Amino acid sequence: MDPFFIYLLKCGGILFVFFAVYRVLLQQETFFNGNRYFLLAGIAASLLLPLLVFTKTVYTEQSPLTAYSYVYTDTTNSLSAFSVTDWTAVFPLIYWSGVIAFSGRLVIQLLSLLKLIRTGTIVKNGKFTMVETKADVMPFSFFTYIVYSPGSHGDSERDAIIAHEKIHAYQWHSADILLAHLFTVFLWFVPFAWNYKRCITQNLEYIADNKAVQKVKCRKNYQYLLLNASAKAYQPAITNNFFNSLIKKRIVMLNKNRSQQSNMWRYGVVLPLLTAFLLTFNVKTVAQVNAKEKDDNVKVVEIVHFSIDKNTTDDGLDKLRAKIKGDNGKFSYKNLKRNAKGEITAIAIEFRDDKERFVTGNYDDEDGIAPIMFGKNEKG
Repeated sequence: MDPFFIYLLKCGGILFVFFAVYRVLLQQETFFNGNRYFLLAGIAASLLLPLLVFTKTVYTEQSPLTAYSYVYTDTTNSLSAFSVTDWTAVFPLIYWSGVIAFSGRLVIQLLSLLKLIRTGTIVKNGKFTMVETKADVMPFSFFTYIVYSPGSHGDSERDAIIAHEKIHAYQWHSADILLAHLFTVFLWFVPFAWNYKRCITQNLEYIADNKAVQKVKCRKNYQYLLLNASAKAYQPAITNNFFNSLIKKRIVMLNKNRSQQSNMWRYGVVLPLLTAFLLTFNVKTVAQVNAKEKDDNVKVVEIVHFSIDKNTTDDGLDKLRAKIKGDNGKFSYKNLKRNAKGEITAIAIEFRDDKERFVTGNYDDEDGIAPIMFGKNEKG
């Protein structure tokens, strides 16, 4: 298989290790900032660790006899009975088609988002850029841009929403979202890569909720605001949305007791799992000869075979003669006959090696001659 696609499979394997640890051990913990860095580390590890290869050397005994052999045959006009489509040639086509399709979708989403921002009323607010739009959209942030519809919410609701979105903008959560989208384009064929992206989005909402609820007057009103979300309004896919399908889980996490610091050990579980993965799939075995005798005691024998069959062309016979002549031998043929298909039906050959040992033979078959093998070995 192509090394690049082996790399992709290893990327998916390492990502699964992080995904499994997060879902089983970390998702219900309130270490939201720690979880953010853990999930980002999973993407970085998936891209980099497959490139780390360990070498294992295996020593073998040297054989007392090393033989070199080769067979010379003409394949200029050989016929194959059938051809089989190699699936490894099909997979790259499918993979890159998916990459192009999902990349195109991401570009369209970005262009639609930028158009929405440009058509709104822009007001600077310190480090943030407030964008008031008449479009029926859910409030969202994209880097330092905070987009909302002024008439959709009351003053207190709008203040809570903007406080939430400012957390996203201040902590650059849009960079995480964009990275997650790019990563799913890269590993689009891995099902849990899309779930991993949702985990990143979900955790960022936990972070913003946890910070924003400390700035509002009433904690319950903030939760009611989440429940009153309208699912009909447009929500850009690559932004941080105040209202989204994770509302129930967000409310649960808002009311969850803070996790004990003793649970931080859960992050360390990923280390032995990664070690096991690397030792299983990233070890290259190299064989090295452990010679017991000096090189002078090694006997080297050259074995040379030549081949002629019914499909051998005149040009192939000439090349064979030139090859043998280059090895200080002689090859000649006569009484050559071919049928209507161009197959050899009769031939007489004579072969002499560099020590004047020779082989002669006459071959005749109206259906085409059987393969003729001749040459020399250590015995001549």
